Formats: sequence, C-alpha cells, structure tokens
Amino acid sequence: MKALASAPSPVAETAALDHAHPPRPPRQRGSRIHVPAQIRAIVEQVSEEFHDAPDLLLSNLARAMNLYRASGLSEYEYCRILQDARAATKRAGTITKPSTQPGTQGTKNKVPYWFATVEKGHERHVHARGSRGGTGSQYLGLIRKSQPTDAALSQLKSQLPHHTRCVITLEQVQLPVIVSPGERLKPLAENVPDFPPFDSWTRTLDEPRVLKKCKGGMTSNDNCAPVPI
Repeated sequence: MKALASAPSPVAETAALDHAHPPRPPRQRGSRIHVPAQIRAIVEQVSEEFHDAPDLLLSNLARAMNLYRASGLSEYEYCRILQDARAATKRAGTITKPSTQPGTQGTKNKVPYWFATVEKGHERHVHARGSRGGTGSQYLGLIRKSQPTDAALSQLKSQLPHHTRCVITLEQVQLPVIVSPGERLKPLAENVPDFPPFDSWTRTLDEPRVLKKCKGGMTSNDNCAPVPI
C-alpha cells in the first residue's frame, strides 16, 4: 500500500511565502518630499557642517520645505535667507547644544540655531518688503493731497484693491495736483487742457464787475444805467 504524502505545516507555508515575497523596508519619513535641488544642497551642507545626526536629514528637509511654502518667497529669495542664516550661525558663539553626529564629541549641533535664524530672516524680509510696498491707507493719503471732487474720490475708493500691499500713485489715477498761488497748473491727464497762470485768475476776479441797476433791482435791461459793484 502506497503511503500518503504528509501535508506541509502552516509554519512551513508562511516561511515559503516570506521567502517569495520579502517585506518592504519601512518608508522613511519625508522620503517623498519634493525639494528643489538648490534648497536640498544647502540643507544637506548645513546638516553636515553643523554636526546634525545623518538620520535627521529628511526631517531637516521637511522643515525647510514647510518654511519655504509658508514664506511665499521665490526660490532665489529663500535660498538667500538660508545662506545668510548659515553665515550668521557660523559666527555665533553662544550655542550650547551638543552634537548628535557620530564621532563629533565636544562639538555643538548648530542646526536648531540655524533654523531659528532662518525664521527671523524670513520675518525681516517680509516686513521690509511690506514697508516698501506701502498700504491702502497711504494710497488714500495720496488721493486726499490731490483734492479731487467727491465723485472722483468715490470712484477711486471703489477701485482700491482688497489687499493692502499696494501703492497707486497720482500719475496712475491721472488727477491734476493743486499747487500754491503763482505756480502754473500742470494737469497730469493728457486730455485735460492747460490752464493759465494762477495770478491771471486772481486779476480777473479782482476786476470790478458791472451790472445794470433799475427800479426793481438788478436786471439786464439796456435802458438802465450800469453801476459798478
């Protein structure tokens, strides 16, 4: 009688499956982050130069990209801030955090200080750019200096942008500027005719006006005698 073949044990089946399909290595955090080449090169250089642990590189890249996205700066502007922070960190002498990089006993880990300097540099850059750009209140101040009519002022206010970092000069709104007496008025709009000197206006206003005076008050009847007023 032919002997029946013994069935494989569950343990043997599991071992065979594991051998045929080995488990994938765990995905490192931040390995799928898209980092521009220039930013990656700076972060890698800083991580090594300032004695940070190699296994923290991906974390540093992720943090640098988060700051980059939140900054709203161009890649060139952001890389300039990274390099300025690197130079400032190299000059710093008050860092006390010990290095976590293997074989660097006694040295200091300056990467946290570098990131803090990057954040401060970003804040200064945004503040300086906002100061150069001006605000909507400054724009309203320029309009008030030109003293336009109420209708023109209402129209200009309706054209103000919703955000505040904007400056619109008087040349853009095309309004004549009020000048002091004796100066010649120079309108900014091309379709506005030129004006005579201001002193000619005052001479005309100072000349005596002549009206006709009759028995019922002022009239234009030619039979009445002209009387200067």
